[in-house]
Amino acid sequence: MEGEYKAVPIELYERIYNHLPKFIDMYSRVNLHNSINYNEFNFHQFLDHFNLMINYYYTLFTDNNIDILIQNNSPHAGYDYIPHVLAKEMDIRTLYIGQTSFPNRFFHYWEFHDFGTFKTTKNLFDLPPPIKIENKFEKDLPYMKKNRRDGFKFSNIKSPRSLHNELTKYVPEYQLAKDLVKSNYRGQAYYRYKLRKTYEKNRRNLINEVDLNEPFVYFALHLQPEKTTSSYGGKYSDQALALEHLSSILPKGWKIYVKENPKQTYFMRNPEFFRRLERIPNLVFVSPAYNTYDLIRHTKICATISGTVGWEAITGGKTVLIFGWGVWYKTLPGVYSFSPDLDLEKISSEKVDFTELQSKFNELTAKLAPGIVLNENYPSYYKDYNVEENNIQVAKSLEKIIRSKFN
Repeated sequence: MEGEYKAVPIELYERIYNHLPKFIDMYSRVNLHNSINYNEFNFHQFLDHFNLMINYYYTLFTDNNIDILIQNNSPHAGYDYIPHVLAKEMDIRTLYIGQTSFPNRFFHYWEFHDFGTFKTTKNLFDLPPPIKIENKFEKDLPYMKKNRRDGFKFSNIKSPRSLHNELTKYVPEYQLAKDLVKSNYRGQAYYRYKLRKTYEKNRRNLINEVDLNEPFVYFALHLQPEKTTSSYGGKYSDQALALEHLSSILPKGWKIYVKENPKQTYFMRNPEFFRRLERIPNLVFVSPAYNTYDLIRHTKICATISGTVGWEAITGGKTVLIFGWGVWYKTLPGVYSFSPDLDLEKISSEKVDFTELQSKFNELTAKLAPGIVLNENYPSYYKDYNVEENNIQVAKSLEKIIRSKFN
C-alpha cells in the first residue's frame, strides 16, 4: 500500500473509527495461510491496517473524483468493508451486486441494508421464464455436494492431489508438518495444530443422541467465516448468541437441536464457544453426519442466521426463524425475524402456502440481472459457460443498472 499520507478530515475519521470492531472481526480471517485460520495480528497491527486502508481509499476516492463505487459481493473480509463505510460517509453512491444460486442471475441494490428487501432494486431486464421451485425440502445445490465431515477416506483418493487434499483436511498432523516446512506459517504452526485438535475433541464430546418425536427447533450452524454471518448476521455473527436468545423464547418442553456445518474448522469454535452451548438449557448438539432433511422434516420450526436451511424449510412448507438482517428470502411467506415477543408455538403451527410462495418468489427473481458476477466457483456449476460471453453480458447489465439510477 504505497503512496504518501493524505489527511483524512477528523470528523470523517471519527465516524469511521466506530467501525473498528467490525473491521477486526472481518479482517481476522485474512492471512497468508487461508481464510479458515485466524490472522496472527495483535490488536495494534489490526489498528495500523485499519488506518492504512482508510487513508488509501480516502486518497483514491478524492484524487480520482470517484462518484460511484461498485462492490462485487457484500463486504465481509475487512479490506472490502473500509471502502464500503468510507463511501457511505462521503456520500459516494454504491452499487452492491451479488451472485445468486440460480443460473446466470445476480442481485443488485443501492443500499447495503436493502439486501433481502430490495426496495432500491428496479425491474430492468427481460429474463427467461420464471424459475419454478419444487415443493419439497431437498435441494440439489452444487456448493453443498462436498460438505462432508466423515474423516479421512482412501475411497476419495483418485490422484496425488486428492491424497494431499484428504490429508490436509482430515489429518491435523499432516497440516502441522506442512506448516513447519514454510517459514511464513512456522511461527504459530503448533498453536494452530492444538486448535484443530481441541476443536475436534470439543465437538465430539458435545454430541448427543436425538429423539425426533420430541418437540424441537432445528438450528443449522453456518460455516464460518463467511459473509452469511460476518456481513449479513450483524451481532448474530456470534452464533452462540443467537442460540442463547432462541433459548429465551423456547416453549416449555421444547429442545434446540444444533447441527454443525460439515465443513467447519476451529475458526470461531473456541473452547469457550462450546462452553456457552453447554450452558444453554435443552440444547442438543447433533452429529454433523446426521441427515439434515430428517431434522427439517421433524422440527417444529427451523432457525438460522441467514442460511440455505431456511429456504429449504419454506419450500417444503415449514416456517423459519431468521436472526440475520441480510437474508435474500426474508420477504417470502413463512419467514419470521427474531423478536423476544415471538410465539414459537403459534408460528410453528402455520403452513406455508406454496402457491403464494411461488408468486412472491417470482416477484423477487424478476428483479435479478442476467450474468455471473462471482467467477470463483459458480461458473463450474453451469453448462456451456463462456467467460467472454459472460463478461459482455455483465457489462451490459451493469450499464443498464447504473443508467437507470441516474436517468
